[in-house]
Amino acid sequence: MTDINKYKVKILDIIDEISNVKTLKLEKPDGIDFREGASFRLEIPREGKSLTHDFSINSLPSDDYISFTTKFSVRKSEFKKELLSKTIGDELLVSNIESHMGLRYEDRPIVLISMGVGVTTMLPLIRTYLNDKGNIPQVKSYTIALEGKRVFEDKLASIEDKEFSQAWLSGRKEFFDSLNEIILPNCIVYLVGSNEFLLDTIVKLRELGLSDDDIMIDMADKKKKVMFIAAKNHQVL
Repeated sequence: MTDINKYKVKILDIIDEISNVKTLKLEKPDGIDFREGASFRLEIPREGKSLTHDFSINSLPSDDYISFTTKFSVRKSEFKKELLSKTIGDELLVSNIESHMGLRYEDRPIVLISMGVGVTTMLPLIRTYLNDKGNIPQVKSYTIALEGKRVFEDKLASIEDKEFSQAWLSGRKEFFDSLNEIILPNCIVYLVGSNEFLLDTIVKLRELGLSDDDIMIDMADKKKKVMFIAAKNHQVL
């Protein structure tokens, strides 16, 4: 269910993670409710047309703030240029809070697969699992990112739990070459990355015997259905 209300919030903190990647902490509006792995729409109000962008929330509902992490590339969009100019205390608007990536407690292992900054979507899933393992026997996380460009590397490396592991892969070739070993029997896969990466990986996962129900992607049902249909005619180069 989507919370369509708009909430005015202030920026509480801006944290430099790695080069060109920042985490912003925002006020958490009173009364909002969401699951781990939620996304939201951030709006920068201005005269004329406001600027908007969707982000994953990497904080938990139990935190007293909402945080997200994003990359500011050399060729910045108009939204990213405007966001980069903001400072602590500035106001933004938050809306469209929804979750398509909540943990499934089905007595099955979970494999998290992400590209680059996409690991930010996995962070609240990992935290939730560590707080409540329930019927999840194991979680393995794999992220494609070059050394020096690995967001939350120290934070993830500090986790001491025998049922959780984080591995870093240097590129797509290494990832696809290793996919047969990465996928656990009877697992549920959570997948975050570019559309091309999603399509390539869905094709490969199907070849390994996973059903579409075993694959979680951060999209509403209609968009998810379109992605799975597109993957049927997609050729991995």
